[in-house]
Amino acid sequence: MTTQFDNDLTVDFETWKVQLEDNKDPLAAAIEQQLSATKQKTVDNFLDELCCALEELSGKEVFDCFVEAVQSQHEYTQKEYDKTSELLDLLTRLQ
Repeated sequence: MTTQFDNDLTVDFETWKVQLEDNKDPLAAAIEQQLSATKQKTVDNFLDELCCALEELSGKEVFDCFVEAVQSQHEYTQKEYDKTSELLDLLTRLQ
């Protein structure tokens, strides 16, 4: 029996029951199942985006877009890291 919850979490209760009987940690099993579902959803999203992009762009153009997106994400993450580091430094000095 598989149940779909509102947050896109699908729980296969038969698998969960077997894992319980095999003395597997049920929380670890649920996390593993969610991670697997998240990976599959990511693959599906990439595939959908690639199909749409390749209808209008060359492979090189799609690759360049991917590089630009990764660089943009890196810059954003670096800024967030810098702000968090600054806050941590200030808090550390207060101790």
